[in-house]
Amino acid sequence: MDRIAALQFFPVHSRRRKIYKSLLVFLARMNLDRIFFPRVKKIQFPDGFDFEQWLDEVRQLTGHREMDAVVVWPPPARCEARVYIHLFDGSHRVAFAKISFSEYNHRKLANAVDILTRIAREDRYDFKVVDMIHFGQFQDHQYLLLQPLPEKSSPMTHSWQWVESNLLNTFAGPRRLLPWSEIEQQPWWRQYMENINPDSPFHRELIQLMGDSAAVRRVHGDFSPHNMILSDGKVWLFDWEEYSDAGPCRTDEIRFELALRMKPILASPARQAELFAQRHGRGRDPAWPDAMLALAFLHGARVMEARALIDHWKD
Repeated sequence: MDRIAALQFFPVHSRRRKIYKSLLVFLARMNLDRIFFPRVKKIQFPDGFDFEQWLDEVRQLTGHREMDAVVVWPPPARCEARVYIHLFDGSHRVAFAKISFSEYNHRKLANAVDILTRIAREDRYDFKVVDMIHFGQFQDHQYLLLQPLPEKSSPMTHSWQWVESNLLNTFAGPRRLLPWSEIEQQPWWRQYMENINPDSPFHRELIQLMGDSAAVRRVHGDFSPHNMILSDGKVWLFDWEEYSDAGPCRTDEIRFELALRMKPILASPARQAELFAQRHGRGRDPAWPDAMLALAFLHGARVMEARALIDHWKD
């Protein structure tokens, strides 16, 4: 399929993305897009993975024999060894697919499948999630097919206070104390420890602050406005790969905050690390250890804003 036709399936959930899409379409029509976006390369799938054969399997599975695909290569800092794909038949959106090419991403997809299944079964929340079509394996690689998000949608513009009271609290449930010995067994903590320098200023301070237990609750894990949309008066939440039954109690709050401050954090991480500490009462607020533990969770989840703050942490 040609690039201009494929761009019609670029999801637009904000004014900025709408402008970006219009620019891409214009440049593609003028055959200038490869000049202005030279980093775009042909996707290299792992050796032995036959994309066309996979697509044929999905065509049979969905019953759309003429289905085509637009492949999206995610940012490498966040999504190593994973591919996102929009699937469509003519002008009809059929599904959104994620293919994993590593054990790390296999675990993430399985985690998302688990919580999406539970949410569908519980059916009691004030938000919506996309339905799963299929979770399968092809040539030793896992893939997940999801229903497409609603086409008519708008970005989330609500404040944290509204989001917390109307969406999060009923889902996350009450906070509970988990012994530190059990915290150390949580997948998110092991993920953090695999990626942190134990001699770093942040980690030293975190360990000094932690007592015999920590407050946890259910967390989405990547609770950012870019993982939420509004459609027909309902909020849709997606990208559940980082979900945890026992994440630090302030994880989703801190993730929401970092997403809103992404530009200044990435532009001036040392200064923003100081401001983060001031806002959250470093050394004086009893909730400060919970904020640090939330940052640790997000660092392990490869959230670039959290990693930037922690990398520039000072004693």
